[in-house]
Amino acid sequence: QAAQNGSVMVAIAFAQPPAVIAEIALALAASVFFAISTLDLSPLARQVVDVGELTIQLCFIVAFMLRWYSKNFRLSYLLQREMVFDFISFLPLLLAPFVDQAGDQGIVFTILRLGRILRVQRFLKDTKTFAKLVGAESPDSISQFDLQVVRACSSVATLVFLSSGLMYQAEHSVNPQFPNFFAALYFGLVTVTTVGFGDMAPVTPEGRAIVCLSILAGVAVIPFEVGQLAEAFVDNRETSRDRGAAREAQAAAGLA
Repeated sequence: QAAQNGSVMVAIAFAQPPAVIAEIALALAASVFFAISTLDLSPLARQVVDVGELTIQLCFIVAFMLRWYSKNFRLSYLLQREMVFDFISFLPLLLAPFVDQAGDQGIVFTILRLGRILRVQRFLKDTKTFAKLVGAESPDSISQFDLQVVRACSSVATLVFLSSGLMYQAEHSVNPQFPNFFAALYFGLVTVTTVGFGDMAPVTPEGRAIVCLSILAGVAVIPFEVGQLAEAFVDNRETSRDRGAAREAQAAAGLA
């Protein structure tokens, strides 16, 4: 009974807005640390970044175990999408001693590090989870349009981040145009949005493959999110109009 009560309390704690915000902050901080780690840093700055990234991964492990504990360590729970993303977020820490990060395995290792940003998506599934993020009193106070705006921005930002990180990993060792993540970020933005200024170009087969996949993903994701946003906007207007009509009817009934 005590163990069951403990698991329930942990589940409730994870559902609270401070815990949700902390998880998102850690995921974003891990992404920032990855970007900074690609710069030419001093030994002290490099150590700070490494310690910060290690600390975040340890927090991910603790959160993973607590979330699993809240489900009484059911093995089936580990197969849920959110738990898979959580496991990926600290998998680089477990693989680091066995992976040659400068070789071909480096791309796989980078994918795992970049995958931490996917933790944010778990809080954008529906208005219920999004309400926890913004601290709303109830899901009813969150419109589908508000959720879709954040979801669209998050999807595009995640796509650009993943594309940029992979381009950096594939190109930086042989292409001086990609010395760090931020140079790759510029390239990723113009690639995913299909602008393509032509001032930077990949030279490796892996880089060219990533460009092709990024363009295809951009062509698929951006119009889809815009379409979802337009649909949510129309639904939001119809809902507002219906609520306004209902209030007017109630007011008229009161006067009568």
